[in-house]
Amino acid sequence: MEHMTTTGTDARTFRYISEQEKTKIVRTYCAFRLGDNLHHLHFMRALAKRNPDVHFQHAAMGQYLPQMIEVVADLPNLSLRDIFSCKGEEGTNAWKNTAGFWETHQKKNDYAEFMLEWFALLAGRLGFESPFSTPADLLFDYPALTQDRAKLSGLTLHPNTLKFVPFDFLVVNSQAMSNQWQSRDECDLNTLIQDLSQRYDVVTTKQTGLSVLATENIPGFTVSDIGALSIYAKRIIQVATGPSWPTLNIWNRDKFRIVLIDHETLGMTENTHQCRTAKDARRVLKAEGLL
Repeated sequence: MEHMTTTGTDARTFRYISEQEKTKIVRTYCAFRLGDNLHHLHFMRALAKRNPDVHFQHAAMGQYLPQMIEVVADLPNLSLRDIFSCKGEEGTNAWKNTAGFWETHQKKNDYAEFMLEWFALLAGRLGFESPFSTPADLLFDYPALTQDRAKLSGLTLHPNTLKFVPFDFLVVNSQAMSNQWQSRDECDLNTLIQDLSQRYDVVTTKQTGLSVLATENIPGFTVSDIGALSIYAKRIIQVATGPSWPTLNIWNRDKFRIVLIDHETLGMTENTHQCRTAKDARRVLKAEGLL
């Protein structure tokens, strides 16, 4: 009868399988850019916190997963997968333009209002009510943005050392990968950064060839690191691009900000100026007495 004996390990395994069978799994996927996935993970975080007995899985392109893991790491019922590893079980498409929803929507250039409607629709498809009701709900608030960041403590600004103390300008000058800022003029943008650096401590995300610190040059620096760093910036100038999204967080909601974007209006924070060109941004800075 030895073959009928149930060991303690077998019993634990049986209980684990039984619990897994009772757990509802909600799967989503997005095959597009980092920014699209970051927006969605903020939404999934809110659903996961409201529904701790449901396991949420999101699939994205593998190259973005290292940038996304810190957004979900604190929630045991929210996990990430490589979209190419889960063929046949991808779940619900989380891209905002699924079936042309964004491109045909009358509010497509009003980011906050559009996303509130999109998340309400998506939540319904997943079997939930949307956790968001106001534009401020769209601001990031995940714990990794405020945890001590060892990488930040070693950043050096000439002539000062930045160690979790306020500095003047964070410029998120990374390339917009989905044509959000087609009016980009690299020469004008770099000239603006250079002029600011002559009066202020400035950190950029993309290297410029100027004598300012660029987070791109720091190995392993993530979008969450950029978001954490932004909390210590007195002012933010950002291209509408994936690495800029974590700077739009609850700790920065009242901060002076310039967003470089062609047509879309964000509508999430106060004291925000939207500019189509670096020259327009320069005019705003002059009007504010900052240049």
